[in-house]
Amino acid sequence: IEQRAGDGEWERLKWAGMYAHGRQEGYFMLRTKAPGGYLSPDQAEVIGEVAEEYATAPDEYGGAEQNEVWGDAFLDITTRQDVQMHGIEVEDVPEIWEAYDEVGLSTIQGCGDSARNVLGCPAAGLDDHECFDAQPVADAITEYFTKNREYANLPRKFKMTVTGCRHDCAQSQINDVGLTPARKEVDGEDIYGFHVKVGGGLSDGPRMASPMDVF
Repeated sequence: IEQRAGDGEWERLKWAGMYAHGRQEGYFMLRTKAPGGYLSPDQAEVIGEVAEEYATAPDEYGGAEQNEVWGDAFLDITTRQDVQMHGIEVEDVPEIWEAYDEVGLSTIQGCGDSARNVLGCPAAGLDDHECFDAQPVADAITEYFTKNREYANLPRKFKMTVTGCRHDCAQSQINDVGLTPARKEVDGEDIYGFHVKVGGGLSDGPRMASPMDVF
C-alpha cells in the first residue's frame, strides 16, 4: 500500500470511513454508520453479506477457521452503534459502497475528525420508558452533517447523542452534544423537546458534559 500512495492519501480515507492500520497489514477496516443504532432488515442483510464476502477475521480471532459454519465472516458492533469490518481490500470497496447505496447505508465520516455516527438509545421502542421516538431527530441530524464540508474537517472528532429515553441510555454525559427528553407546559399543553448537554468526552482531557439549561 505505501508504495502506491503516501501516508497522507490513506489518512484522508478516514473521512470515507476507512482505516489503514497495523492490525492487518495491507487491509482496511471499514466502519458503517447506523444512526440511532437503527438498521432496517434489508440493511442488516446487506451488512451480513458484505461481512461474509469481503471481511477477514484477524488471526488472533481464528482467521479463516474462526467458525466452522461462517468461516472468516467477521465484524464488530461498536459502543457508538457502528459496524466495523476488518480485512477489507481497497479493490473491493466500490462494490461494497454500491451495495450500501441500494439500501441507504453509508460509511462517510465514520472515522476522522468530523461529525461521527449519531448515538441513540439501544432499547428504543422496546419498552414504555421513552417519552417519544427520537429516531427522526437522529436521522435529521445525520442528514445535516453527513457530507457537509463545514463540519467534515474539525479539530477533533465530534460526537452527538439524541434519545427520547428517560434513563439516558445513550450516555449524553460523555458526548460533545447530548439531547435527552424534556417536557414543558405551554398554554396548558404539554410540549416535548430536549434537554441539552455539551462538552462531554472520554478522550483527551475526559470530562462530563455540562447542562445548558435550554429547552
